[in-house]
Amino acid sequence: MMPRMKIYTAFLYLLLNILLLGGCASVVYSTNDLPDLVPKFEIEAFDPLQTPIGEVYASTIAADSSQSGAILLDSGQYALLHRIALTRMATHTIELQTYIYEDDVTSGLLLLEMEKAAERGVKVRIIVDDNGLGSDQSAVMLLNYHPNIEVKVFNPFKYRARISRYPQMLFDLGRLNYRMHNKLFIVDDAAVIIGGRNVAGNYFDNDASVNFSDTDVLFLGGLAREAVTSFNEYWNYHKAIPVSAFPNQDEPERLDK
Repeated sequence: MMPRMKIYTAFLYLLLNILLLGGCASVVYSTNDLPDLVPKFEIEAFDPLQTPIGEVYASTIAADSSQSGAILLDSGQYALLHRIALTRMATHTIELQTYIYEDDVTSGLLLLEMEKAAERGVKVRIIVDDNGLGSDQSAVMLLNYHPNIEVKVFNPFKYRARISRYPQMLFDLGRLNYRMHNKLFIVDDAAVIIGGRNVAGNYFDNDASVNFSDTDVLFLGGLAREAVTSFNEYWNYHKAIPVSAFPNQDEPERLDK
């Protein structure tokens, strides 16, 4: 009797989830399904060595463009301050690639700095893995409302209700198990921070209870340009979906709030 009861329970659970999937908002998971997709903005060509960051080491790099300087960022707070400082120095571009972007005070500080940079005319591109977003109301997605900021979500779950993710994994594991763990923070093609830190307070020693022990490296020079090439491969990949294609993304006043 018990095995039959378990079968009925599993069937009812499966039926409930199917009903939930049918009734919740959905998003495409390939830009091949967005034939009219156009870039939000164009990035004009510029010389990284003619930027405030690049000018510092321009003479050294000019002698050998393959060279890169490196600084170890083993302190979480130091790593956050470097990201903020580079954002304030940006004059042309900022690219951020991350697996997780939390909604907390620390992450909000970086959001604010990137918005200020965008107000100066800096073009900001952000790509986040869908597993690393709390919801479609995440603050980082709201930045997409700014005309100089575009946000993309990597390999999103088709149905957006959080409760529907487990049955989606069950039926579409081959696709949804394919996640993006890359972490890059690139400014003006001149500096890049690479390492293990996602964007959340507990990656920058700012959590009151538990913090992760991670390390970043700040590179100046040739490696920054190589990082941009890597970023663009993910940015242009058909499973990187613009936030503008997501449901309920038509309230730009939310950015001001």
